[in-house]
Amino acid sequence: AVTVDQSLSYLVSNVKPGATARLDILRNGKPVVANVVVVPRPSADKLAAVVGGDAQGFGSDDGDDGDDSATPAAPTAGAALGIGVQPLTPAIAQAVGVEASTQGVVIAVVAQTSDAYGKLKRGDVIISVNGTPVRTAVDVQNAVNVAKAAGRPQVLLQVKRGRSPATFLPVKIK
Repeated sequence: AVTVDQSLSYLVSNVKPGATARLDILRNGKPVVANVVVVPRPSADKLAAVVGGDAQGFGSDDGDDGDDSATPAAPTAGAALGIGVQPLTPAIAQAVGVEASTQGVVIAVVAQTSDAYGKLKRGDVIISVNGTPVRTAVDVQNAVNVAKAAGRPQVLLQVKRGRSPATFLPVKIK
């Protein structure tokens, strides 16, 4: 079950473009099955032109190489770190290979121009920021704001990648 609207885009991003995916949908309370062909997501600039707003500097996802840059799921939440995050649902936890009991936010995008690039990648789970547990994009932003207000140039992220033990990584604030 997809419980957060951004979860669907994350799950679809794990399907190769051109492949057919089955969607079980509830429409007006009735189950409907739709078979859809997955296509590459438009670049951030093209998407911004269609839906309004700007590209937030997060790069583009042309679907050709599984690159860690993509259109952001929650661009403002981690913008100061150069990442986009979304809540970790049970379905996403399974997709990224972390234990179902893991709590945190999943990285949906990493800006190539950020300090996070090369340290973090899409699918990593942030458990805490500067020792404060995070469960939502707002939690991440609040922790970054506290660090900024204290004059800190970076934050310390506790990150889990797949079944590996969690590690701590410093990331500079933009």
